[in-house]
Amino acid sequence: MTSEPAGVEVQRSILAPMLFLETAVGISGNIVVIVTKIKNSKLVRSNFGILMFNLSVSDLGCSLVIMVSALVSVLAGSWVLGAVLCDLVCLLNYTFIIVSMGTLGAISLDRFVAVVFATQYRTLFPRGMAVLACVSTWISGLVFGSVPVILHWVSYDGSELVCTIRWNEDFHRVVI
Repeated sequence: MTSEPAGVEVQRSILAPMLFLETAVGISGNIVVIVTKIKNSKLVRSNFGILMFNLSVSDLGCSLVIMVSALVSVLAGSWVLGAVLCDLVCLLNYTFIIVSMGTLGAISLDRFVAVVFATQYRTLFPRGMAVLACVSTWISGLVFGSVPVILHWVSYDGSELVCTIRWNEDFHRVVI
């Protein structure tokens, strides 16, 4: 049995409940948004509703997969979920990040067009454009997230509490 440095158990006892609370709020909050949008179909028919639904799905996935795996790692003191799940968590982490950022960008563009070009909004930003924006965020997220997995650049990073790219190993190759 290895002994941990002084204070690690105290840090873990503070971090675990905070991660649990953040995870619970993320899961419940995003489920409420998704259920509300599904029950009120009018909310999902608008561009803003479609984009917000996409953002909520991505954030729910992050809470369910990334935050839960981080909580398990904190409680266990290391990554105990195996190499396959480590790769999957890395892929999904980058996917969710890119989907969230891309969706926030699309929401900003949508709102800009709605305000600045209000009379031409439906022509400039039809509903199909919002759907295309959502699909493209998932495709780009999955493509970007799969590269580190395919090229075996993934390992558990205890400081981030998640499986991620090993940036410090062969930095120039990873950046490219």
